[in-house]
Amino acid sequence: MGSFFDVIVVGGGPAGLMVAKTAAEKNLEVLLIEKRKRIPQVKRTCCSSFFLEPNYMGETTRVEEGKLVFPNNGFTVNYAGSLYPIKDKYGISSGGYKWHMVRFESEDYSKGIPLSMVLDKEVLLEGLLREAEHSGVKVMNGSMAKKIENIEKGVKVEVTKEGRSLLIEGRKGIVADGVNSPMVESMGLNKERKVLGSRAVFLEYIMEGVDNPFPNAVLNFHGEKISKFGPVFLWPNSKGLPRIMVMSRLPKYPSEVIDYFISDSPYASWFKHAQIIEKTGGSLVPRAAISEPCIGNILVIGDAAAFIEVENQGAMMCGFQAGNAVYEKLNGSDGFKRYVEWWKRSFEFNNPELLKALAVLPAIEVRGYRDEDIDYLFSLVDGEEIYGTCSQYRSGVAVWKAILKHSETIKKERPPLYEKVKGLMDLGLDDIFTGG
Repeated sequence: MGSFFDVIVVGGGPAGLMVAKTAAEKNLEVLLIEKRKRIPQVKRTCCSSFFLEPNYMGETTRVEEGKLVFPNNGFTVNYAGSLYPIKDKYGISSGGYKWHMVRFESEDYSKGIPLSMVLDKEVLLEGLLREAEHSGVKVMNGSMAKKIENIEKGVKVEVTKEGRSLLIEGRKGIVADGVNSPMVESMGLNKERKVLGSRAVFLEYIMEGVDNPFPNAVLNFHGEKISKFGPVFLWPNSKGLPRIMVMSRLPKYPSEVIDYFISDSPYASWFKHAQIIEKTGGSLVPRAAISEPCIGNILVIGDAAAFIEVENQGAMMCGFQAGNAVYEKLNGSDGFKRYVEWWKRSFEFNNPELLKALAVLPAIEVRGYRDEDIDYLFSLVDGEEIYGTCSQYRSGVAVWKAILKHSETIKKERPPLYEKVKGLMDLGLDDIFTGG
């Protein structure tokens, strides 16, 4: 293996594999560095969704036979795995009342398009890796990138492999090592990023034998009888098996939250005959996105530069755009500037007002709504169909707008509760992450 490359990519997730593949297809010499020995293996919690909402992240994706299609960005991704449709989203109270998001604010949904498809992320990564290697990408798996920095003629990456330290140089560097990026930390980019609360810990159980009456839906369970530490989520994997996920902060561990939910909550009967077949987890420190993810010869892409995550389709879009950007940069035009403009335009977390909207739905837990309050509020929209969105930044707003259409009823029947809910749209992320 040579010691100097056109492009060095750190990270072998969907963003890293896509940028490596795209750059190599343009006849650039590319090195991919990934800490996992088996690159496609997924060991942490991941929603694995492929969203089909029109103009989501500036793209209207579709699924064709063996392909994931990105028409606005101008590329396709071969995919040979299973896809499981998500047709509905529900919020469910401890008393069984529900809000129901059933379709997008678009005529396209009337054609029977589901909200999203759940894909098999390992199959996706296997295909991207195979195509990247076929395109000429050199792969260093089982290798830990410790540091990346700009040098006079390009970039230098410090790598540890099998106990040996290596220095590898290239003309350009792409950082795609995901959320909590060690490379971003080593570059000092986290110093200017606002931290929004303490580290969050995730845990997910994949189960079989669950008596789930909503098999093609994403379910959000709310209330103290569900959990005193935030909502519990249930949705299917690519084969339709239920997955239960919680996010928690110490002193309560996620396993305690899930175990209580499946054993003692009002929905414990769903799990009477269920078995856990797999557990995954993860953690993150929520930070503001990097608005200018470019320093010298280094471009930071995907989750490494994001607030929380860009999701699987966003990661592939970042990889494709970055692959073209680095080619342009190496051929005399400012592709990195073009990428940054696209980054700011495409992802909602770069819009302060939309980022603020993320706080609205979690307010149920953080601001101390009692179970009877949640039951009452959800009962006002139970039986209605909410036209909404896949966006985690706007979906909560859609739900609360539906509830607040009943403001006069709330004001008349529950005056103290009305005073509590009327200022919901003025909440910010600091209110949620700090419990203010």
